[in-house]
Amino acid sequence: MDKIGTLTEVDIRTVWEDEAKDFTPWLAENADLLGEALGVSLEHVETEASVGPYRADLVFKDATEQVVVVENMLDDTDHKHLGQVITYAAGLGAAYAVLIAPKFRDEHRSALTWLNSISKNVAFFGVALEAWRIDNSPPAPRLRVEVKPDHTTQDGTWSDLKSLQYEFWGKLLPELGNWHTRTPQAANSLHFGIGRTGFDVWAYFTSGQLRAALKIKFYSDAERTKAAFEHLREKQDQIEKGLGGSAEWDELDRYGACWIWLSYPEPMEVSEQEKWAQAQAWLVDKVNRLRQTIRPLIEELPR
Repeated sequence: MDKIGTLTEVDIRTVWEDEAKDFTPWLAENADLLGEALGVSLEHVETEASVGPYRADLVFKDATEQVVVVENMLDDTDHKHLGQVITYAAGLGAAYAVLIAPKFRDEHRSALTWLNSISKNVAFFGVALEAWRIDNSPPAPRLRVEVKPDHTTQDGTWSDLKSLQYEFWGKLLPELGNWHTRTPQAANSLHFGIGRTGFDVWAYFTSGQLRAALKIKFYSDAERTKAAFEHLREKQDQIEKGLGGSAEWDELDRYGACWIWLSYPEPMEVSEQEKWAQAQAWLVDKVNRLRQTIRPLIEELPR
C-alpha cells in the first residue's frame, strides 16, 4: 500500500495574516468556494460596501440576483461582528446573511439559529473558516457550515416552495450517477464542478423555465473567461452535436461570466409535479451531455 499522509489543521493566521488585506480579497476571488458551502451560486458584487456610515466586508448576488452579505473575521465570533452582519443585511435588503469565523461561541451559534427560526425572508449562516494540509503540502482552505436555515416556517413546517425544490433535486440527483458529491437543496438551482476550475454545470428553474447550462468564469480574469468561451465557440457544431441540439451562447454577462444554455422545450415550474419525471429525465440527459462533451475540450486549454 502506498504511504498514507497525515492530515493536520493549520493556524489560519499563517495563511491569511490580515482580515481586510488578505482574507477579504481572497474570498472575493473565490466566491465559488463559499457558494459551494452555502449551496448557491455567488457572484462578487462589492467589497467594503457602504451601509450608511458603515462598510460591509463583502456583498455577493446569487443566481436569482438576491443579495448575499458577508461579514468575516479571523478571530472567534463576538457581539460586534454578529451585530454588524445583522445591520448590513437589513441595510442592503439581503436574502442571505453570512458570518465567517474560525470558531463560533455557543451564544452566537444559538443567536443565529434563533434568527433563522423567526425570519421569513433572510437566511442566516454561520460558516467556520479552516485550513488543512497533508504532510508538507500547501494549506487548503475549508469553509464548513455550522449554522444554516432549515427552510421551515415559524410553526416548524417547510414552506411549500422549499419542500418542492428539495424533493425535486432529491429525486434527480441519484439519476445523475456517482460522479458528483452534491446533496439536495431547498433552492431553485444546483451546480456541479466538472473537474476544472472556471467551469461548472448548472441545473435550475428561472422565470417559468427549466434550464441546464455550462457556466464559464475565471474570477477577476475576464480575458481568460472570454478566451475559454471563444475556444468552445469555435467548436460549436461539435458541441451541439454532443448535446443533442442547438444551444444559446451568451458572452460575458454583467457579472463577467459566459454561458452555454439549454432550455427545456416547454414552460416548467417546480410546482408542476405531473411534469417532474419527464423534466428530470431531460435534465439528467443534458447535464451529463454537457459534462461529457465539454470536459475533453477544456483539457486543451492552458492551466
